[in-house]
Amino acid sequence: MRRWNGWGDGLHPDVRTAAAGMVRVGEVRDPDPATHALYDELYRGVYRRMYGRLQPLYREIRRITGYPPR
Repeated sequence: MRRWNGWGDGLHPDVRTAAAGMVRVGEVRDPDPATHALYDELYRGVYRRMYGRLQPLYREIRRITGYPPR
């Protein structure tokens, strides 16, 4: 499998140097305590259940495409 990360290609001597050469830190955002309850409810009430229900489709995608490899 071809790696396009600068490190696997030999452009950088190690992962840390590759990351330093490719990542730029922009605006730092702190969590908003006022919306924590909303996102927690969405995660617990919707997203966790969605993942389980989508499992058969994920397996079908893997069967058809071979990705991700086992």
